[in-house]
Amino acid sequence: KDRECLGSDFPLVCPLHPGRLIKLGSECKETCSKLMECGHTCRAICHFSEHHPQCEKIVNVRHSLCGHLEQRSCGKLKKDKRCQTLVFDRHLICGHSFQKECGRPKSGYKCQERCKKLLSCKHPCHRLCSETCAQASECEYCKEKERIQREKEKEALRQIELQRRKAAEEELAQLKKSPISQEKELLPVEWNKENAELYAEIQYQLNSMQQKFDPKTEVRLAKIDQALNVAAHETWLKAKIQMVSPSEPVYRYVLCSEHDIKAALRFGLKAYISGMIELLKPEEKAELGKKDQKCIGLRFKVLKGKTGRCDSVENAKQTFRRSGQPSGREALFDSVTILNAKEKENLLLRDQNLALLDYVVHFDVLPLQKEKADQITELGMTLEKDFLKSERSLLQEI
Repeated sequence: KDRECLGSDFPLVCPLHPGRLIKLGSECKETCSKLMECGHTCRAICHFSEHHPQCEKIVNVRHSLCGHLEQRSCGKLKKDKRCQTLVFDRHLICGHSFQKECGRPKSGYKCQERCKKLLSCKHPCHRLCSETCAQASECEYCKEKERIQREKEKEALRQIELQRRKAAEEELAQLKKSPISQEKELLPVEWNKENAELYAEIQYQLNSMQQKFDPKTEVRLAKIDQALNVAAHETWLKAKIQMVSPSEPVYRYVLCSEHDIKAALRFGLKAYISGMIELLKPEEKAELGKKDQKCIGLRFKVLKGKTGRCDSVENAKQTFRRSGQPSGREALFDSVTILNAKEKENLLLRDQNLALLDYVVHFDVLPLQKEKADQITELGMTLEKDFLKSERSLLQEI
């Protein structure tokens, strides 16, 4: 105690810096200051190892090959003696200028300029000059043009759907105001000048479908009755307003017997089949539609709307269930086309009210005569051209 050897600290002396006292467990904070191999003093914190860290002394160096004067830390200069001064150079193949380190070879640099060669679509290539030119199918300009075109078509379709909904709403309002009888009845459509176009239209439709089953036969109309059901018409218009994608009606025919007419007139599609609208001559009624047969067909105005495709009725029903909202505009599809193994197309509707019975037609199936076949083909082409012309004019107006 008299010699002052008692206390809370045990001071130590750094062997490299004798005048520096350090506490037990601490390190010396003095600068190393030893001379390194490069001739500069070490500026790192005191360390016992003989290996000094990289020298950070900034030195001026002039490269003998290029003559550039460069400032760099001594340690980095020792690791890489190449000149790092940025210079401009040109690629030998394309001639584009680029910036590189003076001491690095050209082979280590790829041209980053845009390639300006014209593709087969007459647009410049969008890839880099150092890359292989793109194919015309990969052209970004063409893809952007197609995207804009798709957006325009999508907007045009949306405008058409709005117009169709508005027209259906107006027709529904007019129907409610009109003093039409609420009774369900059939009105004979006489053959005259005013109804000639209707007769020709139904004649062509029946013949077109009959040709798929027996090309050697033709259909001859005998009588047409208009189906009048105001309540069913109102329901059909309401269903059209609530469709995912309102469309113009297409016509589908179902063969029936005499006693089916009243039920179909009263209940529509629900009275005949469960949501399935089949082409003429379904298999379960194969005895109808043959030569020298008198047949009755129900013509439905069908709103297909947004249509999907399936290979079976069950898959089609599952498609409707997956929509999460089986009715209204939140559904995925309005209808599903079913194509089975026998290549027979059927149409399954999400809502049976999308089919409206408008005419009951009586016709005979007879052997086809060549003159009649030519007339039918010519009439069908005329009707198809008129339809396409009306659709094109509607798109142009929008």
